[in-house]
Amino acid sequence: MSAYNWIVAVVSKNTDNDTTTIRCQTHIASSYEGNDSGRFHDKEYKLGEKMAWWQPLEPKYRSWRDGDNRKVTDDNEAVAFECCLASSEQNDSLYAVIKFENLVPVEIVEFGNECDWPEGFWA
Repeated sequence: MSAYNWIVAVVSKNTDNDTTTIRCQTHIASSYEGNDSGRFHDKEYKLGEKMAWWQPLEPKYRSWRDGDNRKVTDDNEAVAFECCLASSEQNDSLYAVIKFENLVPVEIVEFGNECDWPEGFWA
């Protein structure tokens, strides 16, 4: 089993601006190891909140992107995307695609029912 963290975000459910809160299980910046802030596992973050991780000069720093599960990636080391399992109060079987920039979850790009997992991401 691999380490994970949680991203919690409010998203729009439909065109009527109804919103729901989703909780997403991410493997970006996740490890059973840690530093003085604790293990990089099972922490909860909101969009815009920087995730705990090793400092940029430490050898393990670049591994923060290891959870990027796109089939085709670019060379931009500051950006990662992950399609991950998610849930809301109404639905326990969702997916969410999250964009990360420099250890910060910045946007829920899309979300939907887990059975509709988007192409281009490993399941």
